Amino acid sequence: EISVFEESISHIKLSTGVNNMTEMIIKMCQHDERQAELLRDNENAEARLNAAKKAFFDDQEELEKIKTNGIGNTDLDRHYVASINNSIQSEQSECKIMRSKNERLE
Repeated sequence: EISVFEESISHIKLSTGVNNMTEMIIKMCQHDERQAELLRDNENAEARLNAAKKAFFDDQEELEKIKTNGIGNTDLDRHYVASINNSIQSEQSECKIMRSKNERLE
C-alpha cells in the first residue's frame, strides 16, 4: 500500500513539476484562480479578435465602395485605396496574432 502511495506521489510530481507536498497543495489551491484568469484572458482575446475582424470587414466594405464609386481625383483614389489596403493588411496581421494568442490560451 505504501509503494502504491509513493508511486502515485512520484507520478503527480512528474506531471505537475512540483518537488514537495507543500508546492503541490499550493498549486492545487491556485488551480481555480488560474483557470478563471485563463478564461478571462480568453474572453479578452476573443473580444479583441472580434473587434479586429469588424474593423477588417469595415475596411473591405469601404474599399469596395471606393472601387465602384471612386472619390473624384484618380491620384487621390489611388492614395486612398492604398491607405485602405494598408489598413486591411494591418488588421489581417493583428487578427492572425490574436488568433494565435487565442489558440495558445485554449
